[in-house]
Amino acid sequence: YELLSNGLILGTVFGHMAVSPNARNFFTFVTAHGPFELTAIVFAGAAGLRLGSGLIDTRGQTRLASLRREARCALPIVGASVVLFILAAFLEGFVSASSLPYGAKAGIALACAALLVAYLALGGRRASSDV
Repeated sequence: YELLSNGLILGTVFGHMAVSPNARNFFTFVTAHGPFELTAIVFAGAAGLRLGSGLIDTRGQTRLASLRREARCALPIVGASVVLFILAAFLEGFVSASSLPYGAKAGIALACAALLVAYLALGGRRASSDV
């Protein structure tokens, strides 16, 4: 529910701002930190859904044991989300609020997006026996 409602609210705000007279200011502000922040939100939501699925599908374990199992699996996702939120906060505080031209902020956003794609595509994955 929270992910859906936050997505609807963000979509509504972005849609409203896109047609408002302040659209340029709004998009100039959110562009640089957007890739890291939105990805962090998705990662945090995925970790929460993983925990919730552990409570629903216990795979024959007690709910507490299943929750612990899923928490171990979700911890790296939470860690990545925290790192991305910190990076987004740094960009929001020092780049988004700065007087840099939009092109520079868009370039930073593209570099951030490229880093995320590289992380997701090339980052590798540990073999897991309980998947």
